[in-house]
Amino acid sequence: MAYGLRIRDANNKVILDTSYGMGRILGQIAVSASGSMVVDGFSQGTPFVMVHQDNSNRYGYFTASISGTTLTWTFNGSGSKAATLSYGVY
Repeated sequence: MAYGLRIRDANNKVILDTSYGMGRILGQIAVSASGSMVVDGFSQGTPFVMVHQDNSNRYGYFTASISGTTLTWTFNGSGSKAATLSYGVY
């Protein structure tokens, strides 16, 4: 038998089961140019990053990648550059 927390709604549908992986946000950073940073917390699980583009980025976009504990982001294109990166582990 698995151990953990399982929460069901009024229709008995499982809405939370802690035996599945759950993510944890470690931080956010506003970016306006390419760059990188070390996130020591990435060693606490499987890291992930989400890129939230600013609506003013009409001629470009940011991409992000993770290698070990290093988060790297790159702006591709021209024009205004603004995005927020949310990063964490699961």
